[in-house]
Amino acid sequence: MADESENLTRAPESAEDELGPLPAGFRISRYIVEETLGKGGFGITYRARDTQIGRAVAIKEYMPVHLAARRGDWVVMPRSTRTAEEFVQGSARFLAEARTLAQLEGVAGVVNVFDFLAANGTAYLVMEFVRGETLDRLLARVGTLDEQELQRLLDPLLDGLERVHAAGFLHRDIKPSNILIDETGKPKLIDFGAARESASGRTGQMTAIHTPGYAPLEQLTSSRQGPWTDIYALAATLHHCIGGKPPPDVLERMVEDQLVPAVEVGRGRYDKAFLAAVDAGLAIKVESRPHSIADWTAIRRGDARPAPSPAPLPAPRPPARRKLWVIGGAGAVAIGIVAVAAWLAMAPPAGPPARDGAIANRERDMAEEKARQEAVARERSEAEAKARREADERARQEAAVRERAEAEAKARREADEKARQEAVVRERAEAEAKARREADETARQEAADQTRQDAEAIEKTLRLTEAQRRRVQAALTIRGFDTGSSDGVFGPRTRQMIAAYQRSRNEPQTGYLTADQYSQLIRETEEAYARQEEDRRREAAEKTMPAQPAKPPAPAKPSEAAKPTESASAAGPPRKRDPLPLGSFDGQYTKNLSSTCSAFRGWTFEGITVVNNLFDMTWDTTAGRSFRCQVKIESDGVFRNDECRLKPSGRVSGDKLTMTFLAGGVLWCSASAQR
Repeated sequence: MADESENLTRAPESAEDELGPLPAGFRISRYIVEETLGKGGFGITYRARDTQIGRAVAIKEYMPVHLAARRGDWVVMPRSTRTAEEFVQGSARFLAEARTLAQLEGVAGVVNVFDFLAANGTAYLVMEFVRGETLDRLLARVGTLDEQELQRLLDPLLDGLERVHAAGFLHRDIKPSNILIDETGKPKLIDFGAARESASGRTGQMTAIHTPGYAPLEQLTSSRQGPWTDIYALAATLHHCIGGKPPPDVLERMVEDQLVPAVEVGRGRYDKAFLAAVDAGLAIKVESRPHSIADWTAIRRGDARPAPSPAPLPAPRPPARRKLWVIGGAGAVAIGIVAVAAWLAMAPPAGPPARDGAIANRERDMAEEKARQEAVARERSEAEAKARREADERARQEAAVRERAEAEAKARREADEKARQEAVVRERAEAEAKARREADETARQEAADQTRQDAEAIEKTLRLTEAQRRRVQAALTIRGFDTGSSDGVFGPRTRQMIAAYQRSRNEPQTGYLTADQYSQLIRETEEAYARQEEDRRREAAEKTMPAQPAKPPAPAKPSEAAKPTESASAAGPPRKRDPLPLGSFDGQYTKNLSSTCSAFRGWTFEGITVVNNLFDMTWDTTAGRSFRCQVKIESDGVFRNDECRLKPSGRVSGDKLTMTFLAGGVLWCSASAQR
């Protein structure tokens, strides 16, 4: 009967659930998944985009299919409580691997690690995205590589491995498929295998964590691993590049070593020292292999003698061999251990010893191997006891991880729903506001049209003659609302000026005159005309009076005081009145124009219009700036405005206006005109 706790935590077991990658567009922290690059027994690799800096990256997801699977909400869960401990431990070592690799950024031959994080119940490693081809695909195309090509690949790989080993770290899975050659021909080691160590102590999983032909003997047993472990795998990779096929698995070599030495496979095509280094790295026994990259490099360069290759094992009897390979699964490790003992026992001594001595040596070696296995068993037993003591804590952590993942997923769903609802409300509010604005604008336009139509009908009732229309145009122009002409036709320009006049009176801007507006406009013009005429007659009288010598004034006789002067009589009756400006100096000064600055860009003297004894002056520069002044003419005809940058000053005498000003604020100019 199955354990209930296991059933409660068991993840789905379909192939899709086991290996199902994250979909394109899935977000992992600041990274967006774009496509799946590859899947393996321990992880899935994606191409993704860093949303903060826009960089393409490769992301490796810790996903051991024999320990965990993915749920429908993309959260990774252990398959059962029995595998939870291994999964959590492996995830922790995966992050430890990432933390170590991140310290090796810029090391030749090693892929750069940018980031690492825990999410979705598992761990992720963010690396540089290298465009290129793996060595196994290259070998599938070309078969073998020449020595120059191998040396070009080997130098950066050895430099990188030496740095990795110096950091106390091993790759543990060097093989052609884990060597990526970029577009410039430079190699990069990918897929470091440290995270697999959590499973390497489990006998039942031993056959799943090494690559046959490239893994040394110590990876199949509990023997100590070190730089020599990576040296074996790299030497096996080089042997593949030389011979065109992977070397035999180390277990097969222990039973019957059919590996053809590199010195024979590559004879005549490669340097002898290089081939000797490959054979030295492929020694089955750890003590027969170089123990560091420096040692191996010395052999490769011919600076040191290669370690002696062990003698091949004698072929076992066929029945025993068939029986040996019937064992599978978890028994593969046991086969390896027995094969180790057999290989050690059958290794011939140096020189021709007696038969009894050989038997004694084999018995001693087997006794030593048995003692070592017993020590390993004790260590494993202690480790399992410790693991059992920590099982409750692991289970609690597992539950916490699951609950946190579920809470995060729920929070994401709620946030998405809230954002969707807020977007709907916002769109509805914007649509309603737009509809209200359009309705208000339509109503305003309709009201304006109706007001304009009513005003047009009212103006028609005035039945203005052409002369009256001319008079209105002249009055508007004098008031500062230039109609452009006085042809008696109320065209678009005149309608605009009528609307501007109405705006100055804070009245509806219809462009059509009411009876009151017409009367007021004419009355204001008539009053201004009367004042202008009076001022002109007074000026004329003053100009025609003869100059008198300086003497004390005599008292005037009553009869003479009442008698009008000759010059005053000469003024005659007032002329026929026309619409005139309101101020004594008002009018358009556009005759006999002259200016010392007419050639300057930005200002042409075309005259000045004075309204209410005020006129505006504007200077536009070629740089797009504009200077504007309002100038007031005093009662004596003098005007001046030093506060304005143009600093205009001058005088109006009779109908002539003369002035000076600072053009553009930098050059003095002068101008004159007559009314």
